[in-house]
Amino acid sequence: KMARVQRMASLLITGGMRSTASDILDAHANLLPFQQNLRKICHRSTLRMATLPASHPLKKDIMSAYRYRSKHNFDKAKRHPSPLHALAYEFQINPEDTEIVEPVRHYPKWIPDVNLSIAQKPEEAYYEDAQADEEIRVYSDGSAVDGVGGAAVIMDGERVVGERRFHLGKDKAHTVYEGEVIGMILAVQ
Repeated sequence: KMARVQRMASLLITGGMRSTASDILDAHANLLPFQQNLRKICHRSTLRMATLPASHPLKKDIMSAYRYRSKHNFDKAKRHPSPLHALAYEFQINPEDTEIVEPVRHYPKWIPDVNLSIAQKPEEAYYEDAQADEEIRVYSDGSAVDGVGGAAVIMDGERVVGERRFHLGKDKAHTVYEGEVIGMILAVQ
């Protein structure tokens, strides 16, 4: 039934004829075939469940389902498997080997300990740099001069600790904003 709904959507997206094959419609509509899309969604959900923190109410059941399946080498099928057992059997994702990233919560009036400053003119940038009393400073920029790219510099006092550059390509294929983002990414790395 769901494959039929996806076919109807593909027909509407592409404006194709009813006699067109579903796989052709999906390819032109840039959609995965229904079974692959369903498998992708289930895999993503299983991965998200594997990374739940220990305080989550489902964590114990997810661990139990995985342990049962791994104890039987993922061979023996339960007579009436729960959806968690079915997912553990299908994807074999070990929750104990998966990194768990705890959510970060801040007080609403939290103020970060990093000063961010964006100068509008070069003179302002020079003045702010001269006035800066931080020992370690990070500068990043992106531009569209001779193509689009980004750069970042880390300074410890007056000494350059490290610098990175990355050239994206010609300005016909990329924007200055992409260069700015590349500069920020290089600064974080």
